Amino acid sequence: DRTQDIIDAAREAGATGSTVPNQARGEGINPSNTFLGLSIDSQEEVILFLAEEHMSREIKEAAAIAWEFD
Repeated sequence: DRTQDIIDAAREAGATGSTVPNQARGEGINPSNTFLGLSIDSQEEVILFLAEEHMSREIKEAAAIAWEFD
């Protein structure tokens, strides 16, 4: 899965720990869509990494490549 690919890439780049909180969701400027009064939200993945500051750029770049960010 993509989340595990990113965690693996960050670990290879030097991250010493990671956390993936469950049930992450975002709230934007505009209200979310509803259907019959129920909110229609997509679940989002949030990954937190623990790393030394001097390694953060390399870890961020490795995660971006793994997730195929532009």
